[in-house]
Amino acid sequence: MTHQDIWEGKYTVISAIAFFALGFIIDDSSLLEITTKLKKFTLDYPQEKVHIQTDKPYYIAGEEIWLKAYVITASENRPTELSKILYVDLINEANEITKKITLAIDSGKAFGQITLPDSINSGNYRLRAYTNYMRNFDDDFFFEKFVAITNIAEQNKAKLAMKEGLDVQFFPEGGNLTYGARSKIGIKAVNQLGKGVNISGYVIDENQEKVAVFSAEHAGIGSFALNPIKGKKYTAIIDKLVGGKAKFDLPKNMTPKFSESFFYSIIAL
Repeated sequence: MTHQDIWEGKYTVISAIAFFALGFIIDDSSLLEITTKLKKFTLDYPQEKVHIQTDKPYYIAGEEIWLKAYVITASENRPTELSKILYVDLINEANEITKKITLAIDSGKAFGQITLPDSINSGNYRLRAYTNYMRNFDDDFFFEKFVAITNIAEQNKAKLAMKEGLDVQFFPEGGNLTYGARSKIGIKAVNQLGKGVNISGYVIDENQEKVAVFSAEHAGIGSFALNPIKGKKYTAIIDKLVGGKAKFDLPKNMTPKFSESFFYSIIAL
């Protein structure tokens, strides 16, 4: 069965409904015909639904995510007989699949676990589950659930880097900054040894309103969007540091076009 077959079936039903609607008067036989076609479409192209339960909402690197899945028919909420395999993806914040497993479906249920590697990065991850049959339809029908994962070893390394000192660069990507328009700001964070350090934080304006959030989680490199207003004061806050937060002011008057990056040296308390 292909997407074309599915849409041809949908088109038949929609065309029938439109035809009778334009006639202004729908008699009993017409209603019966429409109902019959709708039922036939449901039988010809049944839908599946997936729901997954996890043993908890947050995990530490090296642990296992225990899963219990239910795969049912969308029309009757009965255990599916269409599929025997369930696919489960673990997706990071960069929309990359970091782990992928398959589970056997028996009487509409599936059980299993995802083993988290010790090297997995901290972040909010998505669990996405679907059957091969569900791929024939829009992926909006795939099941998704968020879980939080923390890498303690990664955090300890970051703390050590903070103690050694931290250099952070903020620069408009492409060398251009446009006031009153959405601009992309690049970030690069390294310690005194020149190694990338993962950081996160936010930007506030002179009214203490949060106007942007940022993170540099790929070897200390990242970016964020900012809509700068000329003459306004902006302050960047780096949080989750040893001893508290690091705060520093961004230049109040930035030239609209430049190639040099701004450089700040921040020593964590």
